[in-house]
Amino acid sequence: MILSTFFKKKQGYFIVSLFLLILGVVYEYFSHGVYSIYMVGAFMIPIGFVILSKISEQLFRVRLINKTAYQLLCFTTVLASLTQGVIVIYGTTNSLVEGYLGFAVVLCLALGLEIKHQKKRQANRFKVI
Repeated sequence: MILSTFFKKKQGYFIVSLFLLILGVVYEYFSHGVYSIYMVGAFMIPIGFVILSKISEQLFRVRLINKTAYQLLCFTTVLASLTQGVIVIYGTTNSLVEGYLGFAVVLCLALGLEIKHQKKRQANRFKVI
């Protein structure tokens, strides 16, 4: 899968962040002074996901097994932010972003269940009978 090979290392997230920053600046430069916080802030999402993964590894002492779901969650959130930014800059409204955010919530729940299952499995491994 393209996403899993690109995001194998954390540097991929920073490269995507840099690309999104450049995309947001160029898009807003040509939007004739109309700015959107969604476009400006889209580059912070992958960086936030790197920080979130480090915090979850330290806090829960669990590494995510299903990295594809985590990458898909990051991609979905970035896509929702970019889409909302284009919609705001265009000056209209659309319920398209709600579908992205609903999918992101489902992925968050799936990752939460994975962390819970992993913690339970770790607790059972160290249990003395």
